[in-house]
Amino acid sequence: MAAANSSFLQCCWIAVMIWLSCLNFVSCKYYTAAVVEYQPFYTDQMFQNKDEAFQFVLLRNLRNYAKWTKLASKSGVNIIVFPENGLLGFLNRDLIKPYLEPLPKPSKIHGRYEIPCAQANTDKFKNCPVLQFLSCLAASYEIAIVANLGEVKPCNRHSNIHCPPDNQFHYNTNIVLDTDGSFIAKYRKKHLFFEPEFDAPTTCENVIFTPSFGVSFGIMTCFDLLYDCPATELMNKYHIKNFVVPMAWMKGIPLLQANQYQQAWSRSHGVNLIAANIHFLRADMTGSGIYSSGQVKAWYYNTTADSRSQILVAELNSEGSQPLEDSCRHIKATPINLFQPRTNNPVFHSVMMHNLYNFVLLEKSKEGEASVCFGALCCYLHFSRNQTSEMFALAAYDGPYYVFKNFHLQVCALVKCNSNEDKEQCGKPVHQSRTIFRTLTLSGTFSNRTVLYPTSLLDDIQLVNPKMTKFDKKAKVLTECSSNKPLISAALVGRLYDGN
Repeated sequence: MAAANSSFLQCCWIAVMIWLSCLNFVSCKYYTAAVVEYQPFYTDQMFQNKDEAFQFVLLRNLRNYAKWTKLASKSGVNIIVFPENGLLGFLNRDLIKPYLEPLPKPSKIHGRYEIPCAQANTDKFKNCPVLQFLSCLAASYEIAIVANLGEVKPCNRHSNIHCPPDNQFHYNTNIVLDTDGSFIAKYRKKHLFFEPEFDAPTTCENVIFTPSFGVSFGIMTCFDLLYDCPATELMNKYHIKNFVVPMAWMKGIPLLQANQYQQAWSRSHGVNLIAANIHFLRADMTGSGIYSSGQVKAWYYNTTADSRSQILVAELNSEGSQPLEDSCRHIKATPINLFQPRTNNPVFHSVMMHNLYNFVLLEKSKEGEASVCFGALCCYLHFSRNQTSEMFALAAYDGPYYVFKNFHLQVCALVKCNSNEDKEQCGKPVHQSRTIFRTLTLSGTFSNRTVLYPTSLLDDIQLVNPKMTKFDKKAKVLTECSSNKPLISAALVGRLYDGN
């Protein structure tokens, strides 16, 4: 009997310890994330050495990071993400050199990651003042920090054919500091978007980190989000459901506005996405958010001249959100089996997002159908709307994106034209609409290898409530219903990754 009681008490003690441990890890399931859409201070001034660059620019931005981190700590935030280029701004290859740090690879001593804040004078960290500052900041507020900075690595052109003419690699790098200040992850951006100041690593890195609160994250940077590596392998091989992404993303209206694509990416893959965009209106960069399987937990987009930095905070379920019960569940997703012309309007061509699309105008009716093809890809639309005074068109495209020949797109898109008279304005950026689509069904003859992202954008650059839509991956159909807000665009943006 005594042995039985002892065994019972031991089991109870173990249960209590597990419970207490889970409390330390935010119930082992939920965590609170923050993103800062940060407006950086930067200058085109040429600095002669690293100390000048640090004192006059980097330290100013780092002190602002500290203010936002302190504010986040008051909301119980576990992890905070800062944007791409947030510390540096935008500089050419020569101007950026004094800002770069020779970042070491995160490593462990006696089973624990090293803490730069506590090892500032060691050879490993003494030339990394930004890394040191962020390590101390993370430890001070017990918040995991994700930040983006420039990394330098010397090379020799005689022994390395990839070595640049200035004999050093410049990397666009994300670093992660854990809640005790330990340096736990480093990721180099693979897919650069017109960034001659940086070099792309020769291989694509799969970087996973797990902070003290017990949630495993994948990490990428901006344009990486449009490629299969590293995201696909992180999801398929390592089953990662939480992603952090610093960004410097341009507006991309009408198909790839920052928030619009963030939401679509989270929804298509059924994951949590924590995306911090830079606030840099000179280059039309704004749009940050926190999403769970397409549900918008928090988001920010502001193009007004007096807008400034902004913090977003949201709680997330680390296992992802359950699928929403949508208002379109009564509508059956029907793929196209036999394509037939659905409109009398002729096909015309217009540029959208740097590519020449095939378009067809919608008939001047409140309810109807339309279809348009681009090679083997054919797009079909059925719709009903509240009025016909505004010009809308159905668009199709199948081919490389812009000048990136390793970037294959397949797109079916309904878009509001930027003129009610000139159809050549179809595909141009639009910010307002008065037309409400009561229902619409969009589908296409996409390749079976294409990964589809359902994107929608509403009047005044607002996001669609995923409850009001239905996306059937297998049938390749996007349905929107019960909407009471005017529409700018609705699209199935497809990435044919193995067509790159």
